[in-house]
Amino acid sequence: MDRSQDTQQTERYLSAHGRTRTQHRGTTLRIMAAFDALADHDVPVGGGCVAITLTKAAAEEAQAEGCPPALIDSLRRRAMIVADNGDLVTLLIPYGRRGRRYRRTAGHTRARQSHR
Repeated sequence: MDRSQDTQQTERYLSAHGRTRTQHRGTTLRIMAAFDALADHDVPVGGGCVAITLTKAAAEEAQAEGCPPALIDSLRRRAMIVADNGDLVTLLIPYGRRGRRYRRTAGHTRARQSHR
């Protein structure tokens, strides 16, 4: 399987399901790359996968560094599901009661990578 086409702007491999779902949800490669660089909160969601989200503190820090507010708002509404091997399973927009499992505070905050 040729994974080179799926990793042009992001460092994670995007599955066929993930590619389809991100298109349905209007997520561009620019948003995925920014999300991967800025997101800082991991929550295990089962099956060896983790949900990665952007905390309010990280969003405020990114905005102070000059990241556009519209992009930050878009990132705060999303969660990235990553498999245990590092592949991006899907990027979703969690909401309501069902979305709580992706945002819960039982996870851990990881050190933010420098994106400069």
